[in-house]
Formats: sequence, C-alpha cells, structure tokens
Amino acid sequence: MLFCHKMSWTRVFVLSLLPALLLLHLFSSEVESAAVKVHSKPRDHKGAARQVFMPESDASSFIKRRSRRSNRYYEIQIEQRVKIAASEQRREYNEEQRTEQEHYVEEERDVYY
Repeated sequence: MLFCHKMSWTRVFVLSLLPALLLLHLFSSEVESAAVKVHSKPRDHKGAARQVFMPESDASSFIKRRSRRSNRYYEIQIEQRVKIAASEQRREYNEEQRTEQEHYVEEERDVYY
C-alpha cells in the first residue's frame, strides 16, 4: 500500500513538472526570437582580435613610453628638494638661535645669583 502511495506521489510530481517545462520552453523560444540581429556588418573575429591585441614589440614600446616621466615631474621633484633643504636650514638656524638664547639666559642667571 505504501509503495502505491509513493508511486502516485511521484506521478503527480512529474505531471506537475511537465506544464512548467512546457512554459519554460515556450518562453525560451520567445527570447531567442527577440534577439537583435545586426546584418549591417559581417562578423570578423580576426579583425576584432586585431583591434584588441597588438604585437609584443608594440606593447613593449608602449609600456616603455608610458613609464617615462615628463620633465615637469622632475622639475617638481627638484623644487620639493630645494624647499625641504631650505626648511631644514631654517629649522637648524632657529634651533641654534634658541640654544644661544638659552645659554645667554643661563649665564645671566649665574651672574645675578
């Protein structure tokens, strides 16, 4: 009895899947027929590949050209180094002046005390 019940359940399941598959098939054929077809240009896969890929020598020279920096980059680097050096000199000068002032103040204290 249990076996018959299982058979009827599987039959119902399979029979319920058939309309779903039929609907799926109908919609998939609609989608294929709705595809836009471009007939103005023939498909040239090699031409498309030529547009995307380039010979190794061209790629190498392209990378070498792109990796070189402009003269303006080097000018900016030099300007920044000069500014950093001037800032360092100012800092050292101010530190030296501060140290001299501190020594002067200490000497003045020693004289009066």
